[in-house]
Amino acid sequence: MKVTKHPSGEYEIIELPNTLKEKVGDGDGIAAARLAAAEAEIEALAQDYLSWVQLDLVRLRDALRAAQASPDDNAVYLEALYTTAHDMRGQGGSFGYPLVTNIAGALCRYLGHPVDPAKIDLEVCAIHVDALHAVIQNRIDGDGGATGAKMLEGIERVVGKSLAGRA
Repeated sequence: MKVTKHPSGEYEIIELPNTLKEKVGDGDGIAAARLAAAEAEIEALAQDYLSWVQLDLVRLRDALRAAQASPDDNAVYLEALYTTAHDMRGQGGSFGYPLVTNIAGALCRYLGHPVDPAKIDLEVCAIHVDALHAVIQNRIDGDGGATGAKMLEGIERVVGKSLAGRA
């Protein structure tokens, strides 16, 4: 700590050491090494993402089919649909598939939480699931460009019509 008196004697300037910088570094040392290691780990996980997401797509399809097969008692299946979409929403952007994040997020918003089965049109859910399958099967990474924009626009229109029909 450094204390300097102002020449007028009216006040003192107290300078505290920046110990945080000493602990985390300035980006050239340990912090940079940790960042590089974390980026390498994410890159390694990204290689496995397409395998993981295939399993999520199977879970989505299974939950949707079960909900369609039990229209009068499908709350548990819709909840499973929401949970899987929620997981996909969280992972897509991290591994280079923000379009997956956007579509899965749209499905989560449509389903709401907790899910109210009386307000859900399963055809709208199917459109979301089909879109997610298309993105992964065709390896549409990034935002999908014009194709991704059209997909999201179409989903928004379908959801808008469904929500208007609820009122």
